[in-house]
Amino acid sequence: MIVELHLLQSVPASTLNREDVEHPRHTGFGNVARGSISAHFLRRSTRGLLAESGADLSSAGISTRRLVSDAGRWIDSASCLDDPSDDTDDAVREAFYELGFGVAKADLTPSVMFTGQRASEELARFCLDDWDDYADRADRRKKIHANAENPEHARADELKLPNVKTKEEQLAAAERILAPRQALDVALHGSGIAEYDGFSAEPAVEVAHALSTHPAESGADAAPDGTVEVDAACYYRYARLDLARLAHNLGGDRELVERAAKLWLRSTVHAVPGSGPNATAARTVPEVVLAVVREHGSWNLANAFLDPVTGTDVLTRSADRLVEHFGRVRAFYGTDEIREVFGAAITGTLPLERTHQPSTLDDFTHRTINAALHG
Repeated sequence: MIVELHLLQSVPASTLNREDVEHPRHTGFGNVARGSISAHFLRRSTRGLLAESGADLSSAGISTRRLVSDAGRWIDSASCLDDPSDDTDDAVREAFYELGFGVAKADLTPSVMFTGQRASEELARFCLDDWDDYADRADRRKKIHANAENPEHARADELKLPNVKTKEEQLAAAERILAPRQALDVALHGSGIAEYDGFSAEPAVEVAHALSTHPAESGADAAPDGTVEVDAACYYRYARLDLARLAHNLGGDRELVERAAKLWLRSTVHAVPGSGPNATAARTVPEVVLAVVREHGSWNLANAFLDPVTGTDVLTRSADRLVEHFGRVRAFYGTDEIREVFGAAITGTLPLERTHQPSTLDDFTHRTINAALHG
């Protein structure tokens, strides 16, 4: 099942997404320059709101290259400013090798890993389960390097060091410790460990660049570090959630899928990145929210604004355009794949046929996700 979100949001003078130091982001659409917000910025804002919307820390992902040293600190009960002891470092490094991963200089992982919050603790516990074996293997590795005539001989001898776990146990432990699927934001937006496809989650969410429904207009604004440009715009925003992919990423946990989907919907509605938000305080909320629950497929409705909206009441005209275009698309392509449609406007109703109109965001969220998951 698919949930699509279509949002119209009017934002006053601001610099939500700068192209460079001075200019707001613009892009061409319908042969006219439009205000734009990068999909990357919108995703990042959504992820930042997950915790505020009720996702506890154990459900959030982290980007790290310091997994080994963090696990060592956990074992030694050291603060983030203290380094673990050399013996602890050595043993944890061996446990990390056992999982099939290498360690670069300063005990950093070769690349950034996106893992669950408790990955370092899980790695530490994995190491402690066979502490003597990993400590012994670390000692043997030191002796190999001390006695080797050259690096090639040392590497050959290192490969002969016995494993502590079987291959099956290593894989199961690596998936438990490092696979980030239990992290809601990773299950939603993807990421993971680049070199190991099995530990990466394909994103369940797609996000489009936001576009102004009308031509872009920028103006100068005085700032502490000089003059910058700001713009005001009514943006069309589109995002799509694949619940089947989300369920796969979360191991089929239906309760967790429902929780993640509701958090995503609310966070997406409220997600607005800010470049210098304290300077402009342009924190509006969407005026129009439209959700389409469908069996499959995807209808980005940006073409409703291919011919840019004009006039003084841009928001109302944009809402009319969105409703009209969706109605035409639905009439031409049919509704076989559509299960339900929910829409609401803060200052009125949407003149859209066969559309449920919830009265609050909570009602909108509950009815949309309930229809997607339970029919």
